[in-house]
Amino acid sequence: MAHNSRGWSAFSAVSTTVATIETEPSQMSAPTSGSTTSSSQIEVDWTALTTAAQTGGASITSYHLQWDAGTNTTWYDVIGLSPSYTSTSVILSTSIVAGNTYYFRVRASNIIGWGSYSSTASIKAAQIPD
Repeated sequence: MAHNSRGWSAFSAVSTTVATIETEPSQMSAPTSGSTTSSSQIEVDWTALTTAAQTGGASITSYHLQWDAGTNTTWYDVIGLSPSYTSTSVILSTSIVAGNTYYFRVRASNIIGWGSYSSTASIKAAQIPD
């Protein structure tokens, strides 16, 4: 209904449309070690958020990957904070020391903001035995 100096209007028709409320993306699952991980490089993979429940009802605009070089306390940006990054894999070969364990976490953003970081994954710079 609407109101002016002459009075109230008639009721509008009942709406059957349900409003969709967009939110930030849900927490992602932990990243994993990719098939090209070796003693000189680490491939980090993660699963894309695809359903409306996962993405918060809006398109994913970036994945933000961070790493820690063995302490699991000091995090550094790898990709995705700026500029945006929408792939679900990255290969790191700089500053990788064979046999060391590195820690990774990932989160996603949409138009609303950033979701929570995933749980931490540890990946060792080593080759799978033959």
